[in-house]
Amino acid sequence: MAPTEHSALQVGLHSMGLNYYYGRKRARIGWHHLAGRIGSAVEQVSPPVYRGIKGLMAPGQPTEKEEPPLPPFGSTFEVDDMVFRIDPRMSEFNIRKLMRGRHTYHERLILKDILEPGDRVLELGGGIGMVAIFSSKIVGSENVTSFEANPGLESLIRDNYELNGVSPTLKVAMVGETAGSRTFHVSTQFSRSSIFDPGGETKPVEVPVLPFAEELASIEPTVLVIDIQGGELELINYADFSSVKKILIEFHPSMTGLGPIHRMRHKLRKLHGFAEVARHGNSFVYKR
Repeated sequence: MAPTEHSALQVGLHSMGLNYYYGRKRARIGWHHLAGRIGSAVEQVSPPVYRGIKGLMAPGQPTEKEEPPLPPFGSTFEVDDMVFRIDPRMSEFNIRKLMRGRHTYHERLILKDILEPGDRVLELGGGIGMVAIFSSKIVGSENVTSFEANPGLESLIRDNYELNGVSPTLKVAMVGETAGSRTFHVSTQFSRSSIFDPGGETKPVEVPVLPFAEELASIEPTVLVIDIQGGELELINYADFSSVKKILIEFHPSMTGLGPIHRMRHKLRKLHGFAEVARHGNSFVYKR
């Protein structure tokens, strides 16, 4: 097969977001990795089905009957010296991911390495507040601002802030080129909510949009943390990164395709002077 050709399998994997190209190098995904990606997708859709398949494929491993029971709603759970409320707004998938320490794992690993005293953090995509809490414990609450588009999560985020004794600024809104409003698709699995409809059980809501350039000028962040399920690709077109020294961004190729990701990575390097210094999964780190 010529180097420029692609098999039907490669094309299929590419369309599923399972075959990644970064720069000129293709990360070849082995069958074990492919199985893991498919397993993760099944786990998100139906945790019971996932555990049943896992039990059949790996006899002797923990099955659904051996899985620890979910904590009752209203209780709290500790992860990495942080405390979080177990809440009905969290799906079983989200709760178990939190209990396993996997929720925002890569982000916390990176932030532990790059955050320094004096940094000002601007987070886009606050979730249940974990990254903002983690950052506040390092640089202080007064230096952390978090945007979360899902209005249904606001009280849970603020509750988690209080449980951890921090008080970062929370803005329940999206950022965009100009002020206004935009449709946001809220998923039953809060981490999949997006400006794009991710499929499954979602509900469209109208969310206020604040001008990103004005927020950047007002906050003057030195660290930008972005995990907004595909919405990250628009920001490069109108963001002024003058104050920003470090960026942690998670890309979502299964939502956006790979071409726009390549273009954003190129612009960050060539137009804004950032060096791509590290990667954990789909989370990339830029510094200048």
